[in-house]
Amino acid sequence: MLLLLIDLDNTLIDRRAAYKGWAESHFGESEVPWLVEADQDGYEKREVLAAKFVARYGGDERRMLTELRAGMVEQLSPDPRPTQR
Repeated sequence: MLLLLIDLDNTLIDRRAAYKGWAESHFGESEVPWLVEADQDGYEKREVLAAKFVARYGGDERRMLTELRAGMVEQLSPDPRPTQR
């Protein structure tokens, strides 16, 4: 059996919080506003976002992309807000 959950509107997980947590842990609290802007609420392609990070901070794009993807997964947790129906 395979279960597939698709969260298109942040009702299952709080993606923004996961991204902010990852961003702060990697780049520091002072960089979070720029990182949030660059992310465009998750609409920026991960490859483009990784390239922006490397342009600003240096490093390797492939490694940054891998860290971005894995770090986001590690930060994900169920959204604590009650679902309103």
